[in-house]
Amino acid sequence: MFAALALIAWAQAVLVPLGRSDDPLALTAFQTAMGFAGALAAWGCWSGARWAPVAAVAYGAVTAAMLMALPELLDLDADARTGIWTGAAGVGLGSLVIAWYLRRLLRSDAASARRDVTSDTDRT
Repeated sequence: MFAALALIAWAQAVLVPLGRSDDPLALTAFQTAMGFAGALAAWGCWSGARWAPVAAVAYGAVTAAMLMALPELLDLDADARTGIWTGAAGVGLGSLVIAWYLRRLLRSDAASARRDVTSDTDRT
């Protein structure tokens, strides 16, 4: 999921220098940061790195910040602004849930590895 989100964010950012999008520079910077945070989260999840939950929260924080900045960056009217805060809260909460799950999963894997090492030493 994080890899796909990173690719989507980078695709949005690449469209600006190619002249296919007139997004403001600040929005392009947010999209680039989301791409990096998403790629880092994907790599951390895939490799089972201890820092994967932090990367998931970082992706959520960058994405929520971008969503909260959108009304000003794009000069959205009142009707278009209504769901932005809800979406930002949803992304933030979703990233916290994913981070919690990753942390739990990584702890479980570490405990399992410790049990395997202990049982191997008991047999010898």
